[in-house]
Amino acid sequence: MAVTACLVLLAVVLAALASQGTIALIVAGGVAFYVLMLALVGRERTAVFTLMAAFATAPMYKGLAPSASSLVTATDGLVALGVLLIAPSLFNKRIEVPGLFAVGVTVVFVMSSIASVASPEPAKSYLTMILWLGVMAGLPAVFAIWRPSNLVFDLLCWSYVFGHMVSFGYAMYYGPSNQGRYGGLATHPNYFAQGGLITFCVLLYLLYRHRTWVVRTVIVGAGAVCGATIYLSGSRAAMVVAAVLILMIPVVERSAIMGFIYALGGALFVIAIPILVDISGETSSLGRLVGGSSSGFSDQARELGQQSGIERFLSQPFIGTGLIDLFEIHNMYLEIAAAIGVFGLAGYLCVIFVFARPLFSDVPHRRLLYVAWAFIGFGATVPGFYDRSIWLPLALGAVAVMEYRRTTPWFLSGRPSGTPPTALAPAGAAPPKG
Repeated sequence: MAVTACLVLLAVVLAALASQGTIALIVAGGVAFYVLMLALVGRERTAVFTLMAAFATAPMYKGLAPSASSLVTATDGLVALGVLLIAPSLFNKRIEVPGLFAVGVTVVFVMSSIASVASPEPAKSYLTMILWLGVMAGLPAVFAIWRPSNLVFDLLCWSYVFGHMVSFGYAMYYGPSNQGRYGGLATHPNYFAQGGLITFCVLLYLLYRHRTWVVRTVIVGAGAVCGATIYLSGSRAAMVVAAVLILMIPVVERSAIMGFIYALGGALFVIAIPILVDISGETSSLGRLVGGSSSGFSDQARELGQQSGIERFLSQPFIGTGLIDLFEIHNMYLEIAAAIGVFGLAGYLCVIFVFARPLFSDVPHRRLLYVAWAFIGFGATVPGFYDRSIWLPLALGAVAVMEYRRTTPWFLSGRPSGTPPTALAPAGAAPPKG
């Protein structure tokens, strides 16, 4: 009876909303369709579809937001709705987080609170802190407790890839900016490059998940689009980080043959650099990397931003100056040091280490954590310590972190002292009971 009454009330509200204009009609239609889907396929499947939409919009960053300065994006709304729908499935489930992660998040919370109190704009600083802790601690906790199936893992990863393909198509349709750089739906060339870089990491996970030649051909094609994204964006940092990730693959996969192939390819690339620069032009990432004329303004902006960040840090090195006005610093680590002080930065580095270390283990979903290493490298050149386009796929890697937790010493994992490490089943196998 109560459900019926709620549905009737919703129908009345939607009918009234639909009479207010075209946009209102579209919104009312979308809500009605969502409610219908919820009724037809159920709460948890609707949650999966909602999170798929969140992952698809994530590479676009703020391209779907009302403006580039909007604090909240379409991805945020979809994530919040998806988490709300799966929340009932999380009840009565326990999670014992790695000890280092708990310490890092606690330090970040304490130092952010102190810095916000001392900040000239406490309300704004607290709001940023809540958003940051939500993506850094809340999202990983949700995925770690939920432990989605391998099918859901694949659907979310493919959704992220699809979202970046849409952004790339948009870039190709509308062409470059006045500077000759492409930005897609990401509002800025650097974030467009970031979308391509993170998508490349997601594709590395999918490449080792699928063995059929058809799927792997699609993955290689999507990887080529990611390479084109980085190239056309003009982002020098993204090109360097992508190169480092490629060189990491033989180490991560423990393959001498791949190492030889990459070394040979790298040598040929170095030899071909002068030719490639002549072909590519000064606005491409390669042209800007070797000092193209369009890189001078970016260098100057970064120098001024870093100088400002260093001055802010030195003014309050221990408690920070608050989570406000950080965008121009152009360096994630300096941003955090200036905002919440040196202790807060140490706490944050503990969190990042927890996500980065399992890549070199043997746990089933470890390759999702290529994203962590891309974040470590690219974060040194852009602001974005709470960027959802990175943290959403990185939070999915929390499942790999929890897998790793069961195989490592207690002082790193947070497992009770004296509890022995346990072996893990291969990817796709049923998880152990208990």
